[in-house]
Amino acid sequence: EALCLDVCWALRAPIPSGTVLIWYPIKSGRDSSQFVERMKHVGVSKLLACEVLLRDPKAEPERLNGSGLLILNPPYLLKEDLDTYSKWLAGA
Repeated sequence: EALCLDVCWALRAPIPSGTVLIWYPIKSGRDSSQFVERMKHVGVSKLLACEVLLRDPKAEPERLNGSGLLILNPPYLLKEDLDTYSKWLAGA
């Protein structure tokens, strides 16, 4: 997590409008919103978080129960596209 913060902090000055994707696993029932909140302090004005859960993380915290994608400076309309894809993934 600290490495992600450092890399994003270093990238924001030379590439202020660049899009950065950060994938993270969801294993335990730990709340990932704290990670997203800390990323907001990097100085990027636009963040988009998308998570897909395969099962309840609290039931089997050692397994890969889902994954998340944090997108810094997401492209225009990506949120709408991800909303559509996540509904499809949930039904698969």
